[in-house]
Amino acid sequence: MKNLLLTISIIYCSFLHAEEKTEVTIYTYHVKPPLVINAAKSEGMYYDFTKRLNSMSAKYHFEMVSVPRKRVERMLANGTLNGILLGVNPVWFADKTETKYLWTPRVFSDRDEIVSLISQSIEFIKPQSLQGKIFGGVRGFYYFGISEHIEKNIIKRVNTAHEVDLLSMLLNKRVDAAVISRSTFDHIIKKNQ
Repeated sequence: MKNLLLTISIIYCSFLHAEEKTEVTIYTYHVKPPLVINAAKSEGMYYDFTKRLNSMSAKYHFEMVSVPRKRVERMLANGTLNGILLGVNPVWFADKTETKYLWTPRVFSDRDEIVSLISQSIEFIKPQSLQGKIFGGVRGFYYFGISEHIEKNIIKRVNTAHEVDLLSMLLNKRVDAAVISRSTFDHIIKKNQ
């Protein structure tokens, strides 16, 4: 009986200790490989990062949630984003001097690439390189320099919900060029040969 009570006490104390952790939401709107490979199975670099944070903290429990970019902007505007926003750059949020929000040092570096078919190659030097072309982008994403030319009808834009769909659009010649992050491009090419 003493062993049973001791076991129940240990389990109860462990349960109380687990509940003492403060929940912290990690928001992301970059739902693309290798950052998010399979959300249902919690696979990808962002999930690995979240698991690593959880393994290192006795005080906090981190949970990753994917939200659209527009919702992130609304949450920031009305002060309801209560957590961490992962995978963003201060420049994208009009905080180049890093005084509006609290920023950490860089965790991961990536870059956007302009991709086109070899058969219809586009040498991108500046946004005007896409003049008269159909550009593929992700709905809600802003592309510095290019978005301004789209607003002036110098470049036509076709949107998709996910960055990985842009390569299919390109291969099917629905767009002439698209912006894809280097990490996503490398992941797709490696996976699909």
